[in-house]
Amino acid sequence: MSEQMTMYQLKEDAVEELIEHLNAALASGDIDPEDPERSYDPDDWIFESADGWVPIYNSDIMDLASSDYDIMLTEPEFELTENTPVAVAQANIFTALRKAMYEAHRDWCSEIEDEWATFLEDWLYQMKVEAEGLAIEYTDVPDEDEMDSTFEPHVTRIFQQCVDDAADDDDSPERWGKKDDIIEMGVETLKEILVDIIESRDGEEE
Repeated sequence: MSEQMTMYQLKEDAVEELIEHLNAALASGDIDPEDPERSYDPDDWIFESADGWVPIYNSDIMDLASSDYDIMLTEPEFELTENTPVAVAQANIFTALRKAMYEAHRDWCSEIEDEWATFLEDWLYQMKVEAEGLAIEYTDVPDEDEMDSTFEPHVTRIFQQCVDDAADDDDSPERWGKKDDIIEMGVETLKEILVDIIESRDGEEE
């Protein structure tokens, strides 16, 4: 570290690197936005990253200690091979960095889940709008109660299937940018179901 660093800034830098890593894993499809915490275990990455951020030069350790005396005075949470002031400080820096990154990971997962849920709600609403438009296009203006009981369950089921299909697409595992594809797939499937419903009703009337 060429400039004097505080513990606060060191944790901020480590967390920033973690968020970049998580965002990249999300974009590549390694993290499922529907359940980010369970779909990806960051333990190994956080351990290695925290270890890499711990300074090795005494002057850098003293700079950090001057901003947070606890790293020199607190009993380390794990056993040390040598119980020197430098080793104690390094152990406490490592522990503080890991804790900061785990907390940031939990916050990030919660934020991604909320964003994904909002996207799903928005996309599902658009699917329902498309469904109503198709029903009007293929039939007379539908009765609202009939739409809710007959057609809407198909919309919800098809929508979720389209989301799952988009996630399984090896050519484009990143689902955030799949909105148009999901809507298009869903509308085409809805058309097929609507035609089947109409043909079935026509057959019953005959």
